[in-house]
Amino acid sequence: MKSTLGIIALLFSLYSCKESVKYSYPKVEFENYIQCEEFDVALRSEYLEYCECIQKNQLSFPTKKVERGRLLINDAQIGEPFQFNDEKHLLDASFIEKFREIVSDSSNFRWGELGTQHTCYIIEFLDASDKLMNRATITCGGMLGLEPSFGVTKWGLMNHAADSMLFSLISKYEKM
Repeated sequence: MKSTLGIIALLFSLYSCKESVKYSYPKVEFENYIQCEEFDVALRSEYLEYCECIQKNQLSFPTKKVERGRLLINDAQIGEPFQFNDEKHLLDASFIEKFREIVSDSSNFRWGELGTQHTCYIIEFLDASDKLMNRATITCGGMLGLEPSFGVTKWGLMNHAADSMLFSLISKYEKM
């Protein structure tokens, strides 16, 4: 009995060493996107100007100012708030460009939402001074949320091909 209690105490103390951190959802930088928000996109003429503004300012998700990223992996149980251990998987320019390619293609989305989903990953996109510029949340069910949101931002349920591409891309960096 004593040895069983000792083993339980040892396991509890070892598990406690890997403490999870609750994610606080820091504010995302909006400054780059505001420059095209004065247009009334309900008017066709202004919608065209809005599209030109987006092209001229090279607005994309993630923004062109992003230089690196961090992949945070949820280790909470279903129904609990997002939490991660201190291990952050760093993401390079190759990941960012491939991610941008996947999320900017409308054909990769089924659109719509499935309701409340369990978040598997949060990706934080940072500029050269580590300022949070963009954030993506990816659910285990294949839904994608992007912040900040602007007129050409894609979001919602990804189709099977895009879901496979994205999770394959993430798994390469998850192992690093």
